[in-house]
Amino acid sequence: MGSEHSYLLGKPGWFRKSADVLLVLDSGKELPVHSNIFSLHSEILCDMFTSTANTELKMGASCRLPFPGCSEEEANALLLHVYDPEGRSHALSIKSAQSLSSLAHKYGLDGTLRQCDDFLASKVQADGQSKDLWVRLLAKPSGDWPV
Repeated sequence: MGSEHSYLLGKPGWFRKSADVLLVLDSGKELPVHSNIFSLHSEILCDMFTSTANTELKMGASCRLPFPGCSEEEANALLLHVYDPEGRSHALSIKSAQSLSSLAHKYGLDGTLRQCDDFLASKVQADGQSKDLWVRLLAKPSGDWPV
């Protein structure tokens, strides 16, 4: 498990090598993670790791956990958020907070969801306008809006 993953940069070599699970994205990309770190943040992921590990270890395989519906960019944003608690607010942008919110909700990462919600709420202006949040919607032709 290599050190080319941005969420593991700056971590000691022994820590990088101790990753015990590979998250497998739809693209086939495999991202090494530490099940214990994710288990601290999410009961859902803890259950997924436990179930997958029990099944695959009995078969003599390494622990590979499918992570469907998540792009590499989204996965890296989530992993940076989980692995670098001090840098969380610096790593957030409106786009990353929106995709992180979706993943946090899906996988029960309540602390991440709360932080993303707080960040997005802070972007709403005092007069209630939220131009930065809705600029992509405003740029769409009106025919694309659901009725």
